[in-house]
Amino acid sequence: MIRYGLQFRHDSKTEELINDTIDTVAERLSTHVRERSDPLSALIIGADELWEVSLIKFMMDYVGKSASSNLQDFSRMSGPGRSVSIDQEIEADFAAATKDRSRLQALGDKLQEHRIFDKYEDRFYRLLGR
Repeated sequence: MIRYGLQFRHDSKTEELINDTIDTVAERLSTHVRERSDPLSALIIGADELWEVSLIKFMMDYVGKSASSNLQDFSRMSGPGRSVSIDQEIEADFAAATKDRSRLQALGDKLQEHRIFDKYEDRFYRLLGR
């Protein structure tokens, strides 16, 4: 986090005092988070004074669990299955789409097909906005 300059802040929107055990409250909140079905939600239990430590621990665990699948994805994107020619092809497609907007859809489809849209997302949307 220090290396990449990540920063966190604690914004309290509301506060509610509940007179119950931590396990009961955690179960109730866990059910609420599951019902929302938001893949970007998480329930982290920790002391108020050390919320940053709880957050860092959560992130380290999450990254640790997903590391092997992320490595497989990176290998697939840059390994033997993906040649330099696809990068050259994408560059040619960007050049063509710059001159002919009707090629944007095919370019977007190709980026999705090769699972590299994230890499070119900003550039694609800039071109789309022109």
